[in-house]
Amino acid sequence: MRKGGGVRDRRDSAGADDRASAERERQARRELLALGADGLERRPWQPAPIPPSAADLIHFFLWRSSVAAEQALEAPTAYRVKGDRKAPEASTTTPEASTRTPEATTATPGARAAAAYGVPAEADLREAALAALRLLPVARAELDQLETGLLFTARGLGLTWGQMAQALGLNSPQACQQRLDRLTSRGARATDGPAT
Repeated sequence: MRKGGGVRDRRDSAGADDRASAERERQARRELLALGADGLERRPWQPAPIPPSAADLIHFFLWRSSVAAEQALEAPTAYRVKGDRKAPEASTTTPEASTRTPEATTATPGARAAAAYGVPAEADLREAALAALRLLPVARAELDQLETGLLFTARGLGLTWGQMAQALGLNSPQACQQRLDRLTSRGARATDGPAT
């Protein structure tokens, strides 16, 4: 019997888990981009090859679902069928056609968004909700990275631990240092893989 076989098996299993997780993230991103997030304007700090952040995609989904809900409420009641809250014609309207009508100039923000992006079907929104939920852990990790970068930058600019603690609503400079330690150790665990 060879020594260390169990360690290799755990590493192989962890690698397979990482690949599966990465594939779920890619699929979730694809679904939300297909819902219209691919039309989001780039942020100045995001170079062209970098896709929208998970947080941006989640914000986009929440906005799209609220626009769809607004459109459903504005749809004439006669068009609603057995609990389906959208008018059948709503999803077939093209952006070009809707902007030519006089109503397009006085439309609500939701109507303008629906004209630009279309109104997704309820089933599409359910799938997009699942995709957004799958991206939550990624968004949390992105926020950890932002906080870590902000703490390092603030220290580099000469802010004291006490000033930073006060800004964060922490009770002491040590609490701020400990927070940074936790953030950096969490980031290291995420990139190093599971501890053996």
